[in-house]
Amino acid sequence: MNSNTAFTMLNEIKEEPQIFAAIMQDHKAYTQPFVDLYLAHNFKRIFILGQGSPAIIGQILKLAAIKLLKVEGVTGFASMFNQHEGFDPAGILRPEEMLLICPGESGHTKGPVDSARIARRLGIPVVSTTFQPKGVLARFSDLVIVKPSGEEEAVASTKGHSTGLLLLLLCLVEAAFATGKIGTEEYEGLISAFKLLPQMVAENIRRTLDWFGAQQMRIMAAPVYRFVGYGANYATAVEASLKFSESHQRPSIAYELEEFLHGPIRSLHQDDLIFFLAAEEGPEKKRLVELYHAQKAYKSQCILVHREEDQFGEADALLIQSPEQAFANTLAFLVPFQVLAYQISHTLGIDMTISTTLPVTDILVPGYTDETKFPEEE
Repeated sequence: MNSNTAFTMLNEIKEEPQIFAAIMQDHKAYTQPFVDLYLAHNFKRIFILGQGSPAIIGQILKLAAIKLLKVEGVTGFASMFNQHEGFDPAGILRPEEMLLICPGESGHTKGPVDSARIARRLGIPVVSTTFQPKGVLARFSDLVIVKPSGEEEAVASTKGHSTGLLLLLLCLVEAAFATGKIGTEEYEGLISAFKLLPQMVAENIRRTLDWFGAQQMRIMAAPVYRFVGYGANYATAVEASLKFSESHQRPSIAYELEEFLHGPIRSLHQDDLIFFLAAEEGPEKKRLVELYHAQKAYKSQCILVHREEDQFGEADALLIQSPEQAFANTLAFLVPFQVLAYQISHTLGIDMTISTTLPVTDILVPGYTDETKFPEEE
């Protein structure tokens, strides 16, 4: 491993608290253009389309759109959506009643760019996040929210993913308040929760590094990593499995709480390490903790990840600081898994600044360039 890049991914993760703090200090400036766009329309359906981590963001934003804005939320892989679904196959809604959100990094990925092109052709407003405000995705967007995280040197997106999620969640919260879909008390509770994130995330990074040091032999011995989540934090489990897979290349699989009981549980082996994410309050949390105890009695390699306020009494648990509020807690629960993905890779001697997929991507070309011109632009 190159000593100059050995800590690149970890250093980028450590930037997240400062990025979050800067966003929260001036979050109205980031969100007001989205609020203005939202107030100018009567949106009834919001699409959130992406590939990879941006598609996972869509799973969280879909639930946030339903709960906060009281509109229909639709998400999925942009490429599949473009080929097999479409924005309004039944012809029920007018274009101005629909909104497309494309969470992006570079904004080069073909699926979201093509989704934006289709939406533009149909007259559907497009909002995107990217750190390239004049890139190819931005050209087909009505509103571009520039992520202050900048480009990442590490192959696996961490600070960029988290920054995009925070910005878009704030946009939905502000739009919900501006349209009267949520009241002052709920709004202030959510904003207060987001303002806690910089300090909490910084502490969670420290705690996870310490926790890994204490659990290193057990973690490194696992041949397969599994993640069980529910609600908005099912998406956290999916993102955690993606970060693990693309970082250290060991099999890593995510499950929704109830789906875990329908088949996947039969595939477990004694040495597999299972992370149980006890996040949002409610009946699902109680059921997940019950599953954890039942599975631990049968398979010993189980880790409960939960807020420090919960008194579950597990000596090996990964205790984190997290807001109680749903959606804000997805960021608090995600960052520890970014750290663990790095730590496992670092321990294995993998340089996270070197991509191992370039030969495949050179052949299949999953992205456009900023210089790509399309027929509709000529």
